[in-house]
Formats: sequence, structure tokens, C-alpha cells
Amino acid sequence: MNKSYLILLCLLVSLGSCRKDDVIDIKEPIDPTETSYVKDIYGLIEDELGQPIANVEMSIKGITATTNKFGLFTLKDVSVAELKGSFIKASHDEYFFTGTRVYAKNEDKDFIKIVLVKKELNLIFTAGESAELGFNDGTKIEFLNGRMSYNGLDYNGKVNVYAYHLDPTSQNFLQRSPGDLSAINEEGNYGLLNSFGMLAVELRGSNGEKLELGAGSTARITVPVPNDLLSSANPTIPLWHFDEDNGIWKEEGEANLINGAYVGEVQHFSWWNCDDFSDPITLCVQLVQPQRNSYFTEVKVELTSSIFGVTCDYTDEDGRVCGQVPANEILTIKIYDVCGNVIYESTIGPYISGPVEELVEPNLSSLDFFEFSGQVSECGTNNGLSNAYIIINANGHDVYTATDANGNYYVEKILCSSSVNYTMFAVHPISGNSGTGQNSGPSGAPLVLDIDLCDDTPFIIINDLNGNVLFEDSNATLKVKPNETILFGNTSGSFFGGFQDTTTGNFPINAIILGDTYREETSTITINQWGAVGTIIKGEFNLNNGNALGYFVALRTE
Repeated sequence: MNKSYLILLCLLVSLGSCRKDDVIDIKEPIDPTETSYVKDIYGLIEDELGQPIANVEMSIKGITATTNKFGLFTLKDVSVAELKGSFIKASHDEYFFTGTRVYAKNEDKDFIKIVLVKKELNLIFTAGESAELGFNDGTKIEFLNGRMSYNGLDYNGKVNVYAYHLDPTSQNFLQRSPGDLSAINEEGNYGLLNSFGMLAVELRGSNGEKLELGAGSTARITVPVPNDLLSSANPTIPLWHFDEDNGIWKEEGEANLINGAYVGEVQHFSWWNCDDFSDPITLCVQLVQPQRNSYFTEVKVELTSSIFGVTCDYTDEDGRVCGQVPANEILTIKIYDVCGNVIYESTIGPYISGPVEELVEPNLSSLDFFEFSGQVSECGTNNGLSNAYIIINANGHDVYTATDANGNYYVEKILCSSSVNYTMFAVHPISGNSGTGQNSGPSGAPLVLDIDLCDDTPFIIINDLNGNVLFEDSNATLKVKPNETILFGNTSGSFFGGFQDTTTGNFPINAIILGDTYREETSTITINQWGAVGTIIKGEFNLNNGNALGYFVALRTE
């Protein structure tokens, strides 16, 4: 059965102190009259093996950020549309372009997770010559005459082809595909896609130039249909390409079903998708637990359509998932615990028109509820740190949340055991300081774990007020000279700041040098931890009248 394809609009996991998816010219938002909310978006970027990816460029509506060494990022004060969403781009030279469409029901912090697919060089050929790339699963790309262009001009050099086939029945399909299968058809109508297979292709020149098919040139793509979907595959199906600027799929051309695969011709490359299209209605399902006078937060909810298959999402802090589903169809709703066990199942619908609010009150009082709470503080102090990322691994299952303005966190989770052993990792998104801890306990009892961020790995980082990195260095040293104390960035050699004192406290900075630029500004430095030669010095500084913030952990060498 197809595994994705009811588009749940609340693809974000909301975070808060209480709890812990060139045919038509469109611009974001798709409907400028719909309600939007301003919020902070936090996220984690991983590869297909679950490893964090650093230096991924994230952007949404002109607001940008870069992932740190933990694969984490923050986008501050983002305006997000309620019903049709806004698109977050994720770009890294070593990975295929992707991103996700995010939605808002309130102004709470949101956490998203995106999986990037690493590019692998599959074929090299000379422009102007025909070429063919085939995969063992039947995926094929045929360059019919091989003509290429770069910036609108003919290109005659070597062509490097990077390609990736994404099976719609594979695990984490939506996390690896761009957008969320929302689409605009040739008539300009907004709707849902039911994917039978995706293909990503990127063409690069010998010097890394991003190439396109030349004028009048086409390529033939062959996309195999998974065996589970063949019975519902139509003889002809629309082709869709992903609009990277607007973050939505657009109809362009068609493909024919030949020997179990869709075959069609395209005039340019990005992500291509073989899909059926459906008109949606808006549905919000809210899970209430009256026996606890609260909501089921961060619970996995699955909806099944007999036509469009299965998709899932996690409830927000109000126990709600909202999205677009097919009209006039009975849907099966299932609720899961973290071990993948179905703890509730029923049917809802059919719905003739929307929007629809559906209240569900499953009696799950016999399950094991766990309440995790505590504070994340600066090392050696009681100063709570706001907006710190938290990942709780409870009995092998990850729970994500963030601290509030006072550095506190609270999140509930239903686990599939009567007790829990958990570890917690916390990291500050700007300074990069991190800390870990562990705890255990039975269900029903408060589980409190405080974390100090005491990572002593030397670094310097300077961010603007939106969290964008202006300067960073993976190493830092501090030297006490006869007339000045100097903080150095070692690796790049492009930073130093001087001040006059040798103890903790707040001091004016004599000078800041970034690269070849000398700056004498209204700047201050705060030394939070001081020590002798060979020990770690910690602090932060305020640059350009508070328009930039710096943090450091430095090894004192003199």
C-alpha cells in the first residue's frame, strides 16, 4: 500500500514549556489572505544513516540559518501560513536539494526533522553525445542527444550526472522527499499527490557548474512502480517537477506505464514525481484525554485512505493534527505508542466539505504515561538557558523538546513499559555548549533531570540576532600579555579581541579584528569562568551595540 499521501498540515512537532511533512507562476504564500503566525522553528538535519549534518544552509522567506556540528538550526521570527504552509529550504553541496513545507496553528516553537540524501556520481559523458544511465531496480535516464547549457549558453565539456530513485513505499519516504506532496496542477488548482515513484537528477560541469538540458533537448526517464502499487497504477499518469523556489510540486507532462514502470520525457531536471492528483478538504483531529484533563501530545496518529494510502504525524501541544484529506471517504484512524503498538483504532468521516473539526476521546488511562522535566543551565551556575535543544532517549526512543524563557522543559510521553531508563542531550543553539545526563524511574512519577552545559571543547562563535553565524572557529586560545588579555581564534587566524583584566566580570573590549577588518566598536566581554594557564576560560561578548553576540570556550596558554 502507498505509504504517504494524505498531507497532514501540522508536520511540525510543536515545542513549548508544557510539552515536549514553470507551468504556473506562484509566489509564497499561495494564498496571501490566509492566517499566518510568527514563530521560531528549530530543527535537526540528518543523513540517511541518522548522522547529523553540519553546514546545511536553511532558509525560509529571506530568513537564514546554518546547522551546527550537531545538525541543529534555529530560524527566528518566521511567518508561517496556517493552511497551505511555507517552505523551508535545505541546501548542501554534497546532498540533493530538499526542504519541507511547514504549517502553523499557533505561535509555539516548532521542531522539524529533515533527512538529506547524499549525491553520488553515477555517470560521466561528453555534452553533445547521447548517453544512458541505468540502475539495478529498473530506473533509467536517457540523454537523447546530450546537448547541455550553462547560464543559457551551449556547454561542450564533460557532464557529471548525480541521480537518486526514491521508492514511495520505502521507510521515511516523506522525510527524504522535498516538500510534502502538496501540488499545483496545470489548471492552477491546489491539491494532493499520490506518488508512484520519484527521481532526483543533478547535472554538473567539469568545474562544478550547474548544467541544464540544452535548448530543444529532452531526456527520457523510466521510474519503476513498486509491486504493491502496480494494481492501482493508471496507464497514463501526470508528471510533476519540484519548484525549488516555492516549495511545491507542479504538473508538467505525462508518463506511460510500460512493463511495470512509468516512462516519460522531460525538458529540465530537478526532482521528478509520477503522481495521481486529488482535491482535498481540511481536517483537524484533536485527541483529548478527559481522565487526565489534558491532551495527547506528541502521539503518533495514522490516517488510512482506501484510495491514497497511509500517512502519519504527531499531535501538537493541544493534541491536534490538521491536514488535507480526500472528501467523501471513510478514514481509519490509529494511535501508536513509541514501540509501534496500536493503542487505539477507529473510523472517522466521510466528510463532504471542510474545514472539519473532529474530537476523539480514546480511553487510554491504563497506559504508562511519563513526565520529563528539569532545567538546562549554564555550566556551574543556576542561570537557565532559553531555547536550548533537548533530545531525550527514553528506552531507545527519541523525544525532542526545547527550554522555555527560564531554561525549563516539560514533556509527556506514552511508553510501552512501566519504567524508563533515559539519557538526555542538551545543546545551546548559539554557543554550541552541550551537556548530557541520565535518569530512571517508574511511570506516573515526576522524572526530573537538570543539565549543565559544560562541554569544554574550545570554540568561538559570533551570531547575529537571528542566530545566523557571522564567524566561527573550531578552536580558541586566550593569552595574558603585560598590557592586554587577548582572545584568539586559532584555526582560521582571523579573529582576536583584546581587553584589560584577568578575572571574571564585565569589561570593555579594546579592539576586535575579523579577517583583515579592524573594528573599534561599542563592545563588551563577560568572563564567566577564569583560571590559570592550562585551564579553560569561558565567556561571551556583545558586539556592535548588541547587534551581534559572541560565545567562547578558550584554552589559556599564557
